[in-house]
Amino acid sequence: LTTVVAWRTVRFERKADVEFPRAWRFPLGFAAAATIWVAAAWGFGLRYAVIPPLMVFMYESMAASRKSLADTFRETAVLTAGALMGTAAVLLIPKAALAGVLAVAATLVVMRLFRAALPPALAVSLLPLVIPPALGGWFPLFAAGAAAAASLAGWGARRVRARALGEERSA
Repeated sequence: LTTVVAWRTVRFERKADVEFPRAWRFPLGFAAAATIWVAAAWGFGLRYAVIPPLMVFMYESMAASRKSLADTFRETAVLTAGALMGTAAVLLIPKAALAGVLAVAATLVVMRLFRAALPPALAVSLLPLVIPPALGGWFPLFAAGAAAAASLAGWGARRVRARALGEERSA
């Protein structure tokens, strides 16, 4: 299903000079990365490492045309900070509504400090409100690992795409 949705998005944004098989490369690459991520997480018993907002982030990161490795590290830090803010708010504030508001506000401050507009970080900061309390303080570690994996997958996809386009243009 993800591949079909991604293909439809790419298909309508396709440039006239891009041949049809190239339109399949991005959605299939994303589907492969997402499948590997989910299989590894379930295989190692880390099902909370499959965080939906980070899947969205990985999709956006893989589709982006230009981002540096520094951007990749900055985005990973912001996503991890969002998880930390949400976890800290839930553990320290007994009222869920107040904890959620403060988690989002703190994540907005972090996004501003890092100069990174990253909506998935806001969603990640709210997840500690709905995950099991027993997971508690471990969630930021899962989020950090998943954010790093998603960031590096996006960075790698951009590098592969840039190399392929560079080789085609020079040929």
